[in-house]
Amino acid sequence: MPSPDEGALAVLEEADKLHSAPPGAERDLKIRGTLERSIELGLKGYSEVPCWAITRFFHYYSGIEGPDRAQGLIREIVGREALGDAALLFQQAMLRERFMRGESALEKVDQSLALAPNKAAFSLRASLRRKNGRTAEALSDCDAGLSLDRDDIVLLRQRCHLRLDAGDYQGALADAEAGLALGSGTEDRAMINLLPYKIAALIGLKRAAQAEEEALSLKKLGGLLLEQDLPFLKFTLLPEFAKRRPTFAAAVGEVIKCLQ
Repeated sequence: MPSPDEGALAVLEEADKLHSAPPGAERDLKIRGTLERSIELGLKGYSEVPCWAITRFFHYYSGIEGPDRAQGLIREIVGREALGDAALLFQQAMLRERFMRGESALEKVDQSLALAPNKAAFSLRASLRRKNGRTAEALSDCDAGLSLDRDDIVLLRQRCHLRLDAGDYQGALADAEAGLALGSGTEDRAMINLLPYKIAALIGLKRAAQAEEEALSLKKLGGLLLEQDLPFLKFTLLPEFAKRRPTFAAAVGEVIKCLQ
Protein backbone atom coordinates (compact mmCIF):
# COMPACT_ATOMS: atom_id res chain seq x y z
CA MET A 1 0.00 0.00 0.00
CA PRO A 2 1.49 3.38 -0.99
CA SER A 3 2.32 5.99 1.65
CA PRO A 4 0.34 9.25 1.71
CA ASP A 5 3.30 10.96 0.02
CA GLU A 6 3.47 8.34 -2.76
CA GLY A 7 -0.30 8.35 -3.23
CA ALA A 8 -0.44 12.14 -3.42
CA LEU A 9 2.35 12.18 -5.99
CA ALA A 10 0.61 9.52 -8.11
CA VAL A 11 -2.61 11.58 -8.16
CA LEU A 12 -0.65 14.72 -9.03
CA GLU A 13 0.97 12.89 -11.97
CA GLU A 14 -2.52 11.80 -13.05
CA ALA A 15 -3.59 15.46 -13.11
CA ASP A 16 -0.57 16.36 -15.23
CA LYS A 17 -1.44 13.64 -17.78
CA LEU A 18 -4.96 15.03 -18.13
CA HIS A 19 -3.54 18.12 -19.84
CA SER A 20 -3.08 16.02 -22.99
CA ALA A 21 -6.86 15.31 -23.14
CA PRO A 22 -9.07 17.35 -25.50
CA PRO A 23 -9.69 20.80 -23.99
CA GLY A 24 -13.09 21.56 -22.56
CA ALA A 25 -15.18 21.78 -19.40
CA GLU A 26 -14.99 18.03 -18.74
CA ARG A 27 -11.20 18.00 -18.80
CA ASP A 28 -11.04 21.12 -16.60
CA LEU A 29 -13.33 19.49 -14.04
CA LYS A 30 -11.21 16.31 -13.97
CA ILE A 31 -7.98 18.25 -13.56
CA ARG A 32 -9.47 20.29 -10.76
CA GLY A 33 -10.73 17.16 -9.00
CA THR A 34 -7.40 15.32 -9.22
CA LEU A 35 -5.45 18.38 -8.03
CA GLU A 36 -7.72 18.74 -5.00
CA ARG A 37 -7.43 14.99 -4.23
CA SER A 38 -3.65 15.27 -4.45
CA ILE A 39 -3.70 18.18 -2.01
CA GLU A 40 -5.97 16.36 0.43
CA LEU A 41 -3.89 13.19 0.38
CA GLY A 42 -0.63 15.13 0.56
CA LEU A 43 -1.71 16.90 3.74
CA LYS A 44 -1.37 13.55 5.53
CA GLY A 45 2.35 13.27 4.71
CA TYR A 46 5.60 15.20 4.85
CA SER A 47 6.34 15.79 1.15
CA GLU A 48 6.09 18.97 -0.91
CA VAL A 49 3.26 17.52 -3.02
CA PRO A 50 0.56 19.84 -1.60
CA CYS A 51 2.71 22.88 -2.47
CA TRP A 52 3.26 21.55 -5.99
CA ALA A 53 -0.43 20.76 -6.45
CA ILE A 54 -1.53 24.18 -5.18
CA THR A 55 1.00 25.85 -7.50
CA ARG A 56 -0.46 23.95 -10.46
CA PHE A 57 -3.98 24.73 -9.24
CA PHE A 58 -3.13 28.40 -8.98
CA HIS A 59 -1.59 28.68 -12.45
CA TYR A 60 -4.19 26.51 -14.15
CA TYR A 61 -7.24 28.21 -12.69
CA SER A 62 -6.01 31.79 -12.63
CA GLY A 63 -7.23 32.13 -16.19
CA ILE A 64 -10.49 30.28 -15.50
CA GLU A 65 -11.69 31.29 -12.03
CA GLY A 66 -9.12 33.91 -11.07
CA PRO A 67 -6.28 33.67 -8.53
CA ASP A 68 -8.57 34.16 -5.51
CA ARG A 69 -9.73 30.51 -5.65
CA ALA A 70 -6.22 29.11 -5.19
CA GLN A 71 -5.36 31.68 -2.52
CA GLY A 72 -8.60 30.84 -0.73
CA LEU A 73 -7.68 27.15 -0.77
CA ILE A 74 -4.34 27.94 0.87
CA ARG A 75 -5.99 29.99 3.60
CA GLU A 76 -8.59 27.27 4.15
CA ILE A 77 -5.87 24.68 4.79
CA VAL A 78 -3.73 26.98 6.95
CA GLY A 79 -6.76 27.91 9.03
CA ARG A 80 -7.74 24.33 9.90
CA GLU A 81 -7.52 23.03 13.42
CA ALA A 82 -4.45 20.82 13.52
CA LEU A 83 -4.09 19.93 17.20
CA GLY A 84 -2.54 16.49 17.49
CA ASP A 85 -1.83 16.25 13.75
CA ALA A 86 1.92 16.64 13.24
CA ALA A 87 1.78 16.13 9.45
CA LEU A 88 -0.92 18.77 8.91
CA LEU A 89 0.95 21.24 11.10
CA PHE A 90 4.04 20.61 8.98
CA GLN A 91 2.05 21.23 5.80
CA GLN A 92 0.62 24.44 7.24
CA ALA A 93 4.18 25.59 7.94
CA MET A 94 5.19 24.70 4.37
CA LEU A 95 2.25 26.66 2.92
CA ARG A 96 3.00 29.67 5.08
CA GLU A 97 6.63 29.63 3.99
CA ARG A 98 5.86 29.13 0.30
CA PHE A 99 2.76 31.24 -0.26
CA MET A 100 2.10 33.47 2.74
CA ARG A 101 5.36 35.30 3.31
CA GLY A 102 3.87 37.68 5.86
CA GLU A 103 2.96 34.90 8.29
CA SER A 104 5.57 33.08 10.34
CA ALA A 105 5.93 29.39 9.58
CA LEU A 106 8.14 28.71 12.60
CA GLU A 107 5.23 28.49 15.02
CA LYS A 108 3.59 25.72 13.00
CA VAL A 109 6.74 23.66 12.48
CA ASP A 110 7.59 24.01 16.19
CA GLN A 111 4.15 22.60 17.03
CA SER A 112 4.63 19.78 14.53
CA LEU A 113 7.99 18.74 15.99
CA ALA A 114 6.63 18.94 19.52
CA LEU A 115 4.18 16.19 18.52
CA ALA A 116 6.49 13.98 16.47
CA PRO A 117 10.11 14.17 15.26
CA ASN A 118 10.40 14.07 11.48
CA LYS A 119 13.39 14.72 9.24
CA ALA A 120 11.41 16.87 6.76
CA ALA A 121 10.17 19.05 9.61
CA PHE A 122 13.70 19.41 11.02
CA SER A 123 14.91 20.38 7.54
CA LEU A 124 12.17 23.00 7.17
CA ARG A 125 12.91 24.50 10.59
CA ALA A 126 16.63 24.58 9.82
CA SER A 127 15.85 26.54 6.65
CA LEU A 128 13.61 28.98 8.52
CA ARG A 129 16.15 29.49 11.29
CA ARG A 130 18.96 30.05 8.80
CA LYS A 131 16.94 32.82 7.15
CA ASN A 132 16.61 34.43 10.58
CA GLY A 133 20.37 34.26 11.16
CA ARG A 134 20.06 31.51 13.79
CA THR A 135 22.86 29.36 12.36
CA ALA A 136 23.68 27.37 15.50
CA GLU A 137 20.03 26.35 15.99
CA ALA A 138 19.71 25.50 12.30
CA LEU A 139 22.75 23.24 12.58
CA SER A 140 21.16 21.51 15.59
CA ASP A 141 18.05 20.84 13.50
CA CYS A 142 20.16 19.31 10.74
CA ASP A 143 21.93 17.11 13.31
CA ALA A 144 18.55 16.01 14.69
CA GLY A 145 17.20 15.22 11.23
CA LEU A 146 20.32 13.27 10.27
CA SER A 147 20.08 11.28 13.50
CA LEU A 148 16.81 9.93 12.05
CA ASP A 149 18.34 9.27 8.62
CA ARG A 150 22.08 9.78 8.25
CA ASP A 151 21.86 9.36 4.45
CA ASP A 152 19.28 12.08 3.82
CA ILE A 153 20.81 13.99 0.92
CA VAL A 154 18.76 17.15 1.49
CA LEU A 155 19.83 17.43 5.13
CA LEU A 156 23.47 16.68 4.26
CA ARG A 157 23.46 19.46 1.66
CA GLN A 158 21.70 21.78 4.09
CA ARG A 159 24.20 21.16 6.89
CA CYS A 160 27.07 21.50 4.42
CA HIS A 161 25.76 24.95 3.45
CA LEU A 162 25.37 25.99 7.08
CA ARG A 163 28.87 24.79 7.94
CA LEU A 164 30.27 26.80 5.04
CA ASP A 165 28.44 29.86 6.41
CA ALA A 166 29.97 29.21 9.83
CA GLY A 167 33.49 28.75 8.45
CA ASP A 168 33.59 25.06 9.40
CA TYR A 169 35.21 23.97 6.14
CA GLN A 170 36.32 20.58 7.44
CA GLY A 171 32.77 19.73 8.52
CA ALA A 172 31.33 21.06 5.25
CA LEU A 173 33.77 18.92 3.27
CA ALA A 174 32.77 15.84 5.28
CA ASP A 175 29.07 16.45 4.53
CA ALA A 176 29.72 17.06 0.83
CA GLU A 177 31.77 13.89 0.51
CA ALA A 178 29.21 11.85 2.46
CA GLY A 179 26.45 13.05 0.14
CA LEU A 180 28.45 12.47 -3.03
CA ALA A 181 29.33 8.95 -1.84
CA LEU A 182 25.63 8.03 -1.84
CA GLY A 183 25.60 7.80 -5.65
CA SER A 184 25.88 9.72 -8.87
CA GLY A 185 22.44 11.33 -8.44
CA THR A 186 22.55 13.14 -11.77
CA GLU A 187 18.83 13.92 -11.47
CA ASP A 188 18.93 14.88 -7.80
CA ARG A 189 19.20 18.63 -7.30
CA ALA A 190 20.60 18.28 -3.79
CA MET A 191 23.25 15.86 -5.06
CA ILE A 192 24.24 18.13 -7.96
CA ASN A 193 24.62 21.09 -5.60
CA LEU A 194 27.07 19.18 -3.42
CA LEU A 195 29.93 19.33 -5.91
CA PRO A 196 30.30 23.14 -5.86
CA TYR A 197 29.87 22.97 -2.07
CA LYS A 198 32.78 20.52 -1.89
CA ILE A 199 34.89 22.88 -4.00
CA ALA A 200 33.94 25.82 -1.74
CA ALA A 201 34.95 23.80 1.34
CA LEU A 202 38.32 22.89 -0.20
CA ILE A 203 38.97 26.53 -1.10
CA GLY A 204 38.02 27.56 2.44
CA LEU A 205 40.42 25.01 3.92
CA LYS A 206 43.22 26.19 1.65
CA ARG A 207 42.66 29.83 2.56
CA ALA A 208 42.49 28.98 6.26
CA ALA A 209 45.78 27.09 6.01
CA GLN A 210 47.37 30.02 4.21
CA ALA A 211 46.07 32.45 6.83
CA GLU A 212 47.44 30.25 9.61
CA GLU A 213 50.81 30.06 7.85
CA GLU A 214 50.87 33.85 7.43
CA ALA A 215 49.97 34.32 11.10
CA LEU A 216 52.83 32.04 12.15
CA SER A 217 55.23 33.91 9.87
CA LEU A 218 54.21 37.25 11.36
CA LYS A 219 54.61 35.82 14.85
CA LYS A 220 58.15 34.68 14.03
CA LEU A 221 58.87 38.05 12.45
CA GLY A 222 57.56 39.79 15.55
CA GLY A 223 59.96 37.78 17.70
CA LEU A 224 62.86 38.86 15.55
CA LEU A 225 61.80 42.49 15.64
CA LEU A 226 61.67 42.43 19.42
CA GLU A 227 65.41 41.82 19.36
CA GLN A 228 66.06 44.73 16.99
CA ASP A 229 66.24 48.50 17.24
CA LEU A 230 62.61 49.48 16.35
CA PRO A 231 63.37 53.13 15.51
CA PHE A 232 66.05 52.00 13.07
CA LEU A 233 63.61 49.58 11.43
CA LYS A 234 60.79 52.10 11.31
CA PHE A 235 62.65 55.11 9.97
CA THR A 236 65.52 53.62 7.98
CA LEU A 237 64.93 50.05 6.90
CA LEU A 238 61.18 50.19 6.17
CA PRO A 239 61.38 53.16 3.76
CA GLU A 240 64.00 51.22 1.80
CA PHE A 241 61.78 48.13 1.72
CA ALA A 242 58.81 50.26 0.68
CA LYS A 243 60.62 51.16 -2.53
CA ARG A 244 61.47 47.57 -3.42
CA ARG A 245 58.90 45.32 -1.70
CA PRO A 246 55.86 47.33 -0.55
CA THR A 247 53.81 44.25 0.43
CA PHE A 248 56.52 42.97 2.76
CA ALA A 249 57.03 46.47 4.16
CA ALA A 250 53.31 46.74 4.95
CA ALA A 251 53.41 43.42 6.79
CA VAL A 252 56.43 44.51 8.84
CA GLY A 253 54.68 47.80 9.58
CA GLU A 254 51.65 45.95 10.97
CA VAL A 255 53.89 43.88 13.22
CA ILE A 256 55.62 47.01 14.49
CA LYS A 257 52.25 48.59 15.33
CA CYS A 258 51.36 45.54 17.40
CA LEU A 259 54.65 45.64 19.26
CA GLN A 260 54.51 49.31 20.19
